[in-house]
Amino acid sequence: MSQPRAGALDTGEFDLGPAQAAPREPRIVPLVATLILVSLLGALEVTIVGSSLATLTEDLGGAAAIAWVMTAYVLAATVSTPVLGQLGDIHGRRPVFLAALVLFVLGTALCGVAPSLGVLIGARLLQGVGSAGTSLLSQTILADVLPPRRRPLVMSLLASVFAVAAVVGPLVGGVLTDTVGWRWGFLGIVPLGAVALVASLRVIPRGLRSPGTGFDTAGAVLLGIVLTAFILLLTAGPTAGWTSPPVAALAVVSLVAGAVLVRQEGRVAHPVLPLRLLRDRIVVGALVLAVVHGGGLLAVIGYLPAYTQLHYGTSATVAGAVPLALVVGLLISSNGAGALISRSGVYKIYPVAGSALAAVVLAVLAATLPSLSLVGLCAGLLLLGLGAGSFMHLPVVIVQNEAASDEVGVATSAVTLVRQAASAVGVAAIGAVIAAALLAAGGESELGQAYTGAMVPVLAALAVVFGIGCAVSAATPAVVLRRGHAPEAADA
Repeated sequence: MSQPRAGALDTGEFDLGPAQAAPREPRIVPLVATLILVSLLGALEVTIVGSSLATLTEDLGGAAAIAWVMTAYVLAATVSTPVLGQLGDIHGRRPVFLAALVLFVLGTALCGVAPSLGVLIGARLLQGVGSAGTSLLSQTILADVLPPRRRPLVMSLLASVFAVAAVVGPLVGGVLTDTVGWRWGFLGIVPLGAVALVASLRVIPRGLRSPGTGFDTAGAVLLGIVLTAFILLLTAGPTAGWTSPPVAALAVVSLVAGAVLVRQEGRVAHPVLPLRLLRDRIVVGALVLAVVHGGGLLAVIGYLPAYTQLHYGTSATVAGAVPLALVVGLLISSNGAGALISRSGVYKIYPVAGSALAAVVLAVLAATLPSLSLVGLCAGLLLLGLGAGSFMHLPVVIVQNEAASDEVGVATSAVTLVRQAASAVGVAAIGAVIAAALLAAGGESELGQAYTGAMVPVLAALAVVFGIGCAVSAATPAVVLRRGHAPEAADA
């Protein structure tokens, strides 16, 4: 393992004295609690809706557009993430965060009273923008108030929220849909959102901003075109065919706009997507970890319940509970690693060892899946969570440690964007493999066998993905997180 790079060691140069104790000050506790609540609400809205799609389609009609209920949210969140990151750098975290939270609560309320599928889809767009802003700005707010050494533990708590929501959300959504109705999956969030808004007004500090920076309008428009075309391509590809004219046209638009975007971002002083960060090997390593986590872990969670139900013949309730084994592993290792990293400032061992463990577990699961018992599957998922959880919060921490003070927002948004894109690609790729296998099945009795046959190469491919993450992490220079950050200009 390489030694910490020169200049990155903690020599006290950034020591702010009392500021190091910030996480223990009373004001930090309500701030972190509020950010966790806001993040939980946004994460739940991503997952609750899946359980009610069939029912809400029956109520509102428009079954042909049902995919847009999910796509609209993902599209809005992905496209707006880098824009909101730069706005936070320019105008301060507090106003952008509060505006995003208001937008999220408003969009959620509109979803709950939507009279038609079209109105629901429009409200989901508002929700997506609001959720992206609150999720992203929560991480940049923490970068403002906590020195790098103190961030891993708190970031691990935020990361745990999304892991929990991935399992709890579908269960809550199913119960609400079967009892009081699908609308309460939205309406039930509104009062909690109001509480979060009041709390945010009290505890969110004025964020730092960089005076004199300008908004990269051309870059934002080009990036929006690239991401929109790319997400629509992923959505349409499995149904329309990857070589169909519409999908090919979307691919061309995405590539051409991407080429123009690269040129644009290399010419402006304050780009919405700072490509110069890619010259830093440590940042590149962090982005690879974001790809591994997004495409290698988040992408597969959603397919586990269906596999469990088809292969083992369990009830929907048992199938929905199986991913809890993965989440337990994630929670244990994420929070444990976060506490240890905050104490020592050394983090390199966690992505190296964690991704290696995940790769081995995935390879074993792929080799034994057809004959594996349900208990064995849960044990494997627990170990997978222990490996992957140890570094799932690190990409943001690493990039924030490397970024200049006036680029913390856009750097954080770059990590989020890469993770979202990797997850979208992973979901589409895994879905295409499974769909092809199920369509080729001779009858309903063969669906379980077909699903298992599809999951074996998927797990093997994911083992390779985590193996690449291990190799890249091992080759990345070691860094010790700073104890404090240098004083910066206060928000006007």
